[in-house]
Amino acid sequence: MTFVKFLQSKQRFIIIWLVVHGMALFVNLFNIEGETAPNNEKYNEVRKDGSYPGNYEVLIYRNANILTTAPSNNYGEKGNSAYFWPFVKFYESKKIVNSQDYRNFYEFRNKKFNGIFYRYDFSEFIAYTVLLLLVFYFMWSGRKTSAKS
Repeated sequence: MTFVKFLQSKQRFIIIWLVVHGMALFVNLFNIEGETAPNNEKYNEVRKDGSYPGNYEVLIYRNANILTTAPSNNYGEKGNSAYFWPFVKFYESKKIVNSQDYRNFYEFRNKKFNGIFYRYDFSEFIAYTVLLLLVFYFMWSGRKTSAKS
């Protein structure tokens, strides 16, 4: 069996693979975020250690993007090449403590899910396509050598 015939026998898997990775590339090229409504919490915390006298208010902001998050940096660049999907930070958490005066302290916590396809770009698409072809090539060559034996 030729390699092309072998790939034709795996056609359904190849199509699904390319559709998923094509969608990941598409949503990142056009920054399709699919943001859900934020779930915000507010409560007062009592600090018994005496580190913050008076009122200590905690505000937690939770938001999630389903597909991707537009990369944010100070220069407005995409900057995706330093990260390789899926080895990226899917969750981010920021904490800022602020004080209005010496008796009132505010803590802001921002918890964010960056999305399933966060920081996916052309390098990942090419790498996963080549990886798929390499895996199928080695499967095909293994069959070919075992058939000769």
